[in-house]
Amino acid sequence: MSVIDTNQIIVPNDPVVLKAIKDAMQEASASYSRIEGERDFLKNLFTDLSKGADLPKQYLVKTSKIYHKQNLSAVSVDQENVVELYEKVFGPQE
Repeated sequence: MSVIDTNQIIVPNDPVVLKAIKDAMQEASASYSRIEGERDFLKNLFTDLSKGADLPKQYLVKTSKIYHKQNLSAVSVDQENVVELYEKVFGPQE
């Protein structure tokens, strides 16, 4: 495995490369801003829905992720495996 020595970085002098880096940083910043906005939107969406539907927010968030990924079968199998492991380690729960 190679290790990058950050003390030996060579800063480019080429104006084209410097402009490409600057442009990329501006695009990245804009993307981060959009991500932050979407996170705020989702937080507010689930907070309001939780209050209006009288359901725990955590279940709404989990349900939305399952819906988005369309992976209910995989989530169900995973949950069953967790329950099976738990019961083998700690015994059946009542």
